[in-house]
Amino acid sequence: MIKVNLLLFGAAADAAGIRETAVETIDGISVVQFIDHLIECHQGLAGMRLLAALNEEYVPAETPISAGDTVAVFCPVSGG
Repeated sequence: MIKVNLLLFGAAADAAGIRETAVETIDGISVVQFIDHLIECHQGLAGMRLLAALNEEYVPAETPISAGDTVAVFCPVSGG
């Protein structure tokens, strides 16, 4: 097991009821697997389109998460 930092923003934070926490997860889990697990734990996120950044960078969904990483989860936004 590894510990990662989880940050949620906007509607994702409101739906999950948290903004920041430390999470234990399995070593080598991918970003997309982590988000799937997050949705299982926080049903308010189900049905939301979620994006994620790993250590303040957009990465492919298959990118593995390492101990001490920070995963930021948020909904897409648009503006003009």
